[in-house]
Amino acid sequence: GGATAPAPLAQEQAQHRCYVGHSLVGTVRPENWCDYCNEQGTAFCCWRGCDFDLCARCYMQPPPQQLPAQAAPSGGSHLCDKGHQLRRNYRPVNYCDICSRMGTAYCCEQDCDYDMCAKCYALPPEQAQAVLRN
Repeated sequence: GGATAPAPLAQEQAQHRCYVGHSLVGTVRPENWCDYCNEQGTAFCCWRGCDFDLCARCYMQPPPQQLPAQAAPSGGSHLCDKGHQLRRNYRPVNYCDICSRMGTAYCCEQDCDYDMCAKCYALPPEQAQAVLRN
């Protein structure tokens, strides 16, 4: 009979890591946005200071096989009204150019005056534009 490998120990189970591969530490940050679900209010962040945060709910789930695309929305790329890409940048006093909600999570990477909240950014671009038209 062949010997079987022992089952992995609990501490060897997969752990969440930032996009670069650093471990996360428990740090409550009510103003930050979860990199998995885009909800505001996080409980874990990269211990090396990378811009990577998770809420407690997402942290309690097993890590995904592949990390979500960094700062990429579902369904495509959001652009400002001049055609530039958006980047993650929390601005608590700015208003979303789509829904007018105060507190934005993304802005134009070319620093146009264009901001978007996390909820609108999570929408596919064509759906976000439909919200804007209504």
